[in-house]
Amino acid sequence: MIGMTGVTGELGSYVANLVDKKGIASVHLARSPERAKLYASAEIRKMV
Repeated sequence: MIGMTGVTGELGSYVANLVDKKGIASVHLARSPERAKLYASAEIRKMV
């Protein structure tokens, strides 16, 4: 499992997409979870 920040940005969303395509489980940390794209292998958590 990989923890990722910055998934709502241009580069972060690109990397998150690659990780998802590989089927690697990940946790996406975002200040605005509603802005984070949903990926099949990802869990979204709010960053404080």
